[in-house]
Amino acid sequence: MLQDVQFALPHPESTATFPTPNVQDDVQSGLNSLSVLELFESPRFNRRFKYYPPGEITPTIIGFAECGDPDGTAMIMIPDHGCVRHHAALYHAEAWSLHIRMIWMERPGYGQAEPQPIHEGTVLQWSGQIADSLKIERLGLTGFGVGAVYALAIAHKIPYRLHSPIYLISPWVSTKITNKYQWTNWVPKQFMVLSLNVYFGTRRLCRKSKALGILNELKQKLSGAINSKDSEQHVGLAALATVDREDGHLVTMDKSEDSDNSTALLEATRTLLVRQHSLRQPSTGGMVSDILVALEKSYSFGYDYSRVSLPIRIFSGSMDNDVEKFGVSWMQDNIDKCDVKMFEGKGRSVHASVVKDLFEDYIRELRK
Repeated sequence: MLQDVQFALPHPESTATFPTPNVQDDVQSGLNSLSVLELFESPRFNRRFKYYPPGEITPTIIGFAECGDPDGTAMIMIPDHGCVRHHAALYHAEAWSLHIRMIWMERPGYGQAEPQPIHEGTVLQWSGQIADSLKIERLGLTGFGVGAVYALAIAHKIPYRLHSPIYLISPWVSTKITNKYQWTNWVPKQFMVLSLNVYFGTRRLCRKSKALGILNELKQKLSGAINSKDSEQHVGLAALATVDREDGHLVTMDKSEDSDNSTALLEATRTLLVRQHSLRQPSTGGMVSDILVALEKSYSFGYDYSRVSLPIRIFSGSMDNDVEKFGVSWMQDNIDKCDVKMFEGKGRSVHASVVKDLFEDYIRELRK
């Protein structure tokens, strides 16, 4: 179910229907499966617009999802490597409760978004057309991982349209600064593209096969756990532990020992549903493009992080091996009004555990 949008997102006052999150009702009526599946089928969750690559007259379709409060303050979310629009469902309840309207973009090669070759100016062009397509006067902006490259490009092009600060979670920093992955400079681009396609394609098939067995097993356990609090805690935590940690952005919020059992089970189930539906979406082309953009193979980002004029707020985990701590420190030292909140002992799972804090901070800033 798709809705075409040609350089136009719906106006904030436009009517929209979303399933209203209700934790207690969801647990009693099927572990939130109904509301999440309704969200996946919602027209607002399956929107798209036409993007014109540099020098092309034929547009490329770009997909995006809207969720959270349709009448809330708008925030664009630029996801990390490997994320399709279905991941937005993990944050739907938090966005709704804080009256945030999330606009979750898919880059070329992910989900509904068609793949496209990388050209000079890809990052700025893509970001600029998204910005031009918005019929929203002011909006917030968050970038996850590699998505930070595109988020800061938007901040670079239209700072006057954005609420500050710009939020970044585990942001990617140019390898020219971090000196990471320098060996890739000696690998021909054509060989790298072929190798990455084979690697991600093979890994995806393996993960789908593995996930199918895990999901079927957990569905059986979850269906028998609804009426038992002890079972809720056991199965909920088991489900959280079973999610593939390689996909850090899919890990649900960390749970303390005194956490509500129903909530733990609810979030575990939501994560499993998101994972199941995400694996059905194309992503290999997007993952390859992300690597080429991140490593600046052939083309640079087209702008300098240090030239972004808006305040930036960074959330990062001290144990995140994909993001150099030096890179985050460089941003803090070289970008005016850039502050960092480091979560000690956290790895890639920091993506999921800080979004509610980020939303709350954003609302506080708007009220100042």
